[in-house]
Amino acid sequence: MFRSEEKIVEKERRYLTKKANKTKARKRIEAVAFTVISLILVFVMTHWMN
Repeated sequence: MFRSEEKIVEKERRYLTKKANKTKARKRIEAVAFTVISLILVFVMTHWMN
C-alpha cells in the first residue's frame, strides 16, 4: 500500500511540475508578444509623425 501511495505522489508531483512549466512558457510567450507589439506600435507612431 505504501509503495503505491508513493507512486501516486510521484505522478502528482510530475504533473504539477509539467503544469508549472507550461504556465512559465505561456508567460514568456505573452511577454515576448507584448514587447513585439509595443515595438511595432512605436515604429508606426514615429513613421506617422514624420
